[in-house]
Amino acid sequence: MRRSADVPPGDIVVCDGYPWLDIRLRTRATPLYLWQIDDDPAVMRDLLPHGYSDISYLLLEPSSPLTFKALPGRATLRAAIAHSVVVARFGDIEIDKVNPSR
Repeated sequence: MRRSADVPPGDIVVCDGYPWLDIRLRTRATPLYLWQIDDDPAVMRDLLPHGYSDISYLLLEPSSPLTFKALPGRATLRAAIAHSVVVARFGDIEIDKVNPSR
């Protein structure tokens, strides 16, 4: 992900609970908690009307039990992961750029 000042307004970043507040306070992006994907009708209607292709970045810990528990039943989240590439790593945390044309 780019420096926080370079993240365009409206970029949607899916994350777990830990970085949510930092994304909200330090960027112009819209953070979404991974558990909202596919389960929150308002999020799907208002922020993700085109599904995974509306997601800009994933900020997740792939080996985390929390991430694995979130995947079943979340087709949009799974599609975002399948259509993304790692652009940065910070320890166990990966930042993936979602590529809707992939």
